[in-house]
Amino acid sequence: MKEVIAFLGALSPLTDGLQVALYNAARKIEIRRLRYLHSRPDVCTNLYFIEKGLLCCYDHDKDTDRQYCTWAMEEGNIVTCVSSFDSGLPSTESILAAEDSVLWTIDKPQLETLTRSHAEFRDIRLRLTEHYHVQSRNMDAWRKRPPEQFLTRLEAEYPSLVARLPNKHLASLMGIRESTLYGIKRTQYEIRRNKRKK
Repeated sequence: MKEVIAFLGALSPLTDGLQVALYNAARKIEIRRLRYLHSRPDVCTNLYFIEKGLLCCYDHDKDTDRQYCTWAMEEGNIVTCVSSFDSGLPSTESILAAEDSVLWTIDKPQLETLTRSHAEFRDIRLRLTEHYHVQSRNMDAWRKRPPEQFLTRLEAEYPSLVARLPNKHLASLMGIRESTLYGIKRTQYEIRRNKRKK
């Protein structure tokens, strides 16, 4: 839980009262690799802070009846199925543990109580919403670039995530076939190797 307090405290100082309320509300859960934390079409009613591990979110395309990765997050991030959490409607998304993971969770009623009761938590919630909105918008913009440029940007911005994320999930996140990702990585490896020889 100290990781959650440190993460939120870096955004805004936390009063003792808010820290106690967070300790009382949050619940620790562990999930094994390749298990689903949330499955569609259930309504998503929880927020999750990743203390350790790696999660991927898959949405469902009704037109093609296929799933595709919309985000992947590692330690130090807060995740949920946003549309379902906000609307209370059945989710089209599922959250999968790509690694064994340790999480802290609170449900929506607890979140709303914290927001009403603690002004600093309202500020933190607003900052986090803005942060993840910008992150999502950037990811959408990067997907429009050639996949080689997209991968280079991901490696620059999220090197640990790219190194840890299995190719199956990374390719889905990028919107390309796994074989295409292998080809890009092989080309990048050859370029780096040739540079080292010079």
